[in-house]
Amino acid sequence: MTPDIEKPLVNDSQKSDGRSHTKIVATIGPACEDRIGELIAAGMSVARINFSHGSEEDFLRRVKKIRSEADARMTAVGILSDIQGPKMRMGRFPGGEVVAKAGDRLRLRQGSGTAQSGDVLFNFGGFMEAVQIGQPHRRRRRSSRARRARDRA
Repeated sequence: MTPDIEKPLVNDSQKSDGRSHTKIVATIGPACEDRIGELIAAGMSVARINFSHGSEEDFLRRVKKIRSEADARMTAVGILSDIQGPKMRMGRFPGGEVVAKAGDRLRLRQGSGTAQSGDVLFNFGGFMEAVQIGQPHRRRRRSSRARRARDRA
């Protein structure tokens, strides 16, 4: 007969030491940077800093506060740096909009302001060099999960 071994029940979403696999991400900005300790106590495991808004001084101050509060609680808190991506903006259309139908031909041009009829303006440098005339559009394949859900419906 084998002796009974006491084994604590561990939820599938938890590691063997009781910590959760789930990460709670909180965006740290001016409204909450003085409450980082409370966020950590409430379960925050990753602090997100949006680099699109603020100054270098703001970002450094927030990182120091996050590290200080995490150290005080002897816990690890990740820092997610959300950097700004390229901004691609389209120009305006005469009359405010263009309704394109299958078979319509539109000319993509680099520029800003109001486009001429049949044109679409982009102010994204390098766009025209990145595409080729006649380059086919590739449709994204649905995931297996989406296909199964569609088939069940």
